[in-house]
Amino acid sequence: MFRSLKICVMLLSASLATPLLWAKPQCVPLKVVGSGLYAVNKSISVPATGIVGNNWNTDFAVPSRNNFRSYVARVQTPRNGQYDLKLVLKYPDGSSRVAYEQAARAMGVNDSFRMTARPRSMRKEPYQVNLLVGGTTVVGNTITATVSGCS
Repeated sequence: MFRSLKICVMLLSASLATPLLWAKPQCVPLKVVGSGLYAVNKSISVPATGIVGNNWNTDFAVPSRNNFRSYVARVQTPRNGQYDLKLVLKYPDGSSRVAYEQAARAMGVNDSFRMTARPRSMRKEPYQVNLLVGGTTVVGNTITATVSGCS
């Protein structure tokens, strides 16, 4: 009887612990710098020429004292195209780290793409996440982008 009770307790303990081990990370949307919104909708401009810039970069503010384990960027496109994508973590000491970069990523109608970045260490938090979405063949296409910090 004690053996079966012990097995039952072990199974119950394992089943209670399993959701904790497999729990999804909690994600917090980050605000777009300068707008206070959690998403950006933009029509992709022509490439920069040296005199005129482009609007391919968007910065998202990371709230202080949040030890996020990762950052997730999502880009949604309503039209086909070859999109240049880059995700950069910017640090208070002036350094940065390119976490994802791909040129000419094919995306279809209402396609959604996800990029994930991890900070250098849990002791060194970025203050901004920069998302670049552009490309010479997608000028005029509108995109929607969000970035979240996940624990």
